[in-house]
Amino acid sequence: GGVIYSWSPSTGLSDTSISDPMASPGVTTTYTVTVTDGNGCENTGSVTITVNPLPVVTTSPDTVICLNDSTQLLASGGVSYIWTPSIGLSDTSISNPMASPSVTSTYTVSVTDSNGCENTGLVTVTVNPLPVVTTSPDTMICLNDSTQLLASGGVSYSWTPSLGLSDTSISNPMASPSFTTTYTVSVTDSNGCENTGLVTVTVNPLPVLTTSPDTVICLNDSTQLTASGGVSYSWTPSSGLSDTSVSNPMASPSVTTTYTVSVTDSNGCENTGLVTVTVNPLPIVTTSLDTVICLNDSTQLTASGGVSYSWSPSIGLSDTSISNPMASPGVTTTYTVSVSDTNGCENTGLVTVTVNPLPVLTISPDTEICLNDST
Repeated sequence: GGVIYSWSPSTGLSDTSISDPMASPGVTTTYTVTVTDGNGCENTGSVTITVNPLPVVTTSPDTVICLNDSTQLLASGGVSYIWTPSIGLSDTSISNPMASPSVTSTYTVSVTDSNGCENTGLVTVTVNPLPVVTTSPDTMICLNDSTQLLASGGVSYSWTPSLGLSDTSISNPMASPSFTTTYTVSVTDSNGCENTGLVTVTVNPLPVLTTSPDTVICLNDSTQLTASGGVSYSWTPSSGLSDTSVSNPMASPSVTTTYTVSVTDSNGCENTGLVTVTVNPLPIVTTSLDTVICLNDSTQLTASGGVSYSWSPSIGLSDTSISNPMASPGVTTTYTVSVSDTNGCENTGLVTVTVNPLPVLTISPDTEICLNDST
């Protein structure tokens, strides 16, 4: 409305001598403008600028999380909220979004109150990396064996499942599962951050071992032992065996012996079996003494110590299958008797019958005499 303007007070004004200065007072202020026209006439007007305070923004404190975790951010003091940056936030327009940043991030929240005044707050979410978990490699064991699991990278450890583990809370438990098992180790570092690792323990079954049955032999006899189910074999003790490293050695022990065979399969798993070889003693054979007869005479042979008898040769014998045959050989003969006991074990004895020839007799020829004569 004029050509000259003068604003007062000057506090917070960009210019006091123009018609449209920018005003940014720190408190509620009434500005008075004096306007002078081309005739030098002057009038005044006033403008009151009410200064509303900024909202008092309260935020949750800075926090520390582990990678892949989340935390809830909180802000108050207004009626609307805008969070930046949006990365990792569940919602940028609420007062309490969930934050799961992958790196340390400082979030700014712009809080607007009912007057439209806006203030900001900051919340820093520090993201600690997960511990670098190193575990022992997957391994293979035989049933009933054990292996040591190893994990590193933290200050505390927890293994699951607990089945077959010596201790679930140490870095290096012994594992002896009865079947193939994948163990998970949770490793926590000094920041409380947790990461996991896996170790699979494959359990190979023991070889299915089949052995020959227990057997009975006579002293000085042999029997064949057999085992199957593997690729290599080891028999103990070695006494009386033809070979300790084959599946089917010949056994001729001198006393009753239990042999143990260790069978190893293609996985290196080992199982054992037992075969007992019972050794029965030979019968104790007692025979009649060697004897001397004259040609055409006979003598009785005797043998004892068993349940069945067999004499040879048969020449001159009354019966070869009894214990006491009559012998009338034509020449000096050594008879062998095979004696078997109740266990079927056989031993032999010898009897020699010496045959003396008859004397060679020479006599005068037949003759004739007369009654009352002599010759």
